[in-house]
Amino acid sequence: GTVAVAGGNIGSVATDLAKLSLSQPDDISVNIPIVPHYFWFSWSVFFFGVVFWGLFSMKQPACDIFLTGVTQTVPTFYLIVVLYSRKHWKSFGVSNTSRQVFLFGALANVPLLPGYDVFNFLNLPLGIINLILHTNLGFAWSSQGYAIPCLK
Repeated sequence: GTVAVAGGNIGSVATDLAKLSLSQPDDISVNIPIVPHYFWFSWSVFFFGVVFWGLFSMKQPACDIFLTGVTQTVPTFYLIVVLYSRKHWKSFGVSNTSRQVFLFGALANVPLLPGYDVFNFLNLPLGIINLILHTNLGFAWSSQGYAIPCLK
């Protein structure tokens, strides 16, 4: 459930940054619509319900967690667009390094879902597949864990 709810939190961070960005419109490269917080709250509640009632279950825990992680795609994309909608965020205390680290962490999650099928097709043992995917996930989440506090 917490993986499904996390998308709403990511979206809320993006909304706050988008609102903050409007306070200094001179450096905006692209105008980004402000997605309201109630949308992200609804997002989290909806996907928590989907997971709670077992509608995302593939009957394999390793698959379930990566499938549920797909619910973070739209909010993460929104956050990336917000972060790159300005030429710089220096006046807000956000370094270019933090943006790059977050981008790496966000995009490092992309190959996980198709990667499962590729590794399975290669007849790798399930334990090895889990090791590879979770190692990748660890790097991705560590990058996000470093970068997101720097975005406030």
